[in-house]
Amino acid sequence: MYLRKYSMVFLSVILAALLLTLVSATKPGTIWAADQDSGDGSKRVLNVTGDGIVEVGPDIAYVSMGVVTEDVNSSTAQSKNAQLMNKVVQEIKKLGIAEKDIATVNYNMQPKYSYNRDTGESLIIGYRVTNTVRVTVRDIKKVGSVIDAAVKQGANISNAVTFDISDKGKYYGEALKKAALDAQGKAEVIAEALGLKLKGPVTINENSYGYTPIYRKAVELDEAAAWAADAPTPIEGGTLEIRASLNIVYEY
Repeated sequence: MYLRKYSMVFLSVILAALLLTLVSATKPGTIWAADQDSGDGSKRVLNVTGDGIVEVGPDIAYVSMGVVTEDVNSSTAQSKNAQLMNKVVQEIKKLGIAEKDIATVNYNMQPKYSYNRDTGESLIIGYRVTNTVRVTVRDIKKVGSVIDAAVKQGANISNAVTFDISDKGKYYGEALKKAALDAQGKAEVIAEALGLKLKGPVTINENSYGYTPIYRKAVELDEAAAWAADAPTPIEGGTLEIRASLNIVYEY
């Protein structure tokens, strides 16, 4: 009887402690600071997120353009296309574009049909050959000149101009440093406000990162041909934002 009485008292104390813990954890406005089991005892920790952004101008561009030819004869359509594309490539190379930076990304030949309403038949009346190359321009100031040179030699399709960064890792590293300093600054402000003393990071997690290359609308080649008579086609690169995010848990 004596042991049962003290067992009930002990159980009541445990339940009261658990209830107090639950009430404290759900109190509105509480900053994320709690005990964390690390395997060798509990630690009081503070969880913060830091963000870093680096703005940088692009230093490389990708220009997609090509030649479309048509003829009633498939061989003639192919021959015309090959002749024009060779002229386009040679003219681009004169601007200092290396051969390895000119790559064919699309080549196809399709028949052209005419539908006969009387018979319900589709007849082949010719052929269309499309040849598209992707030109890597490592001096973005030459983008307009590359387009103009291609147009002068017969290029008649342009898909898009994409501006990018050649050394992505360098600038992402800078964004990570900013994210780490941002997280540290937040932790120090919170600790000072609450009278806490930070000991150091317990865990550091990289959340996400990325950036989107800048895409420019395909240039209308008839407009480019008109511009080329006076000055290079105007193409602006703009600015890229490289982002990094870190989640850091500090012990205090």
